[in-house]
Amino acid sequence: MAIFEKCIVERVNKSLNTITLQEKLLQPLESVYLNLSIVQFSKSLDRVLYTFKNVDACSFLNRRRNPVIRLLYEYMKTFSNVNHSCPFRDYIYLRNFVVHNVDIGRLPILKGEYGVMSSWILNGIGFTEINIFGVYD
Repeated sequence: MAIFEKCIVERVNKSLNTITLQEKLLQPLESVYLNLSIVQFSKSLDRVLYTFKNVDACSFLNRRRNPVIRLLYEYMKTFSNVNHSCPFRDYIYLRNFVVHNVDIGRLPILKGEYGVMSSWILNGIGFTEINIFGVYD
């Protein structure tokens, strides 16, 4: 169905990394579903801040009704070619994605360690999990 051709984390400086993902699609993606969790980690307790199950990504790209996912998408879309609804053909990429503390500072979150965990269902088949971890200080 698809092949990850690139998965690169590059260090820009002491506190900044970029992420590049490139996926070659071997067939058109007619349906894309996403399970997403955002977790704050701590020594005493891990807190799940948000959990979204079975998000229809194709439908979301048409309507953009979920405010949390819309916020994440609006930030990521400048780094990606995901700018239309299904079907997707050829490649999907996220290039040189970076999160700056200045951008996070606008959100009501505490400093600490975070994880964004996602699992993807493409054309009705569980395909991959993509998990990103970072520190907001």
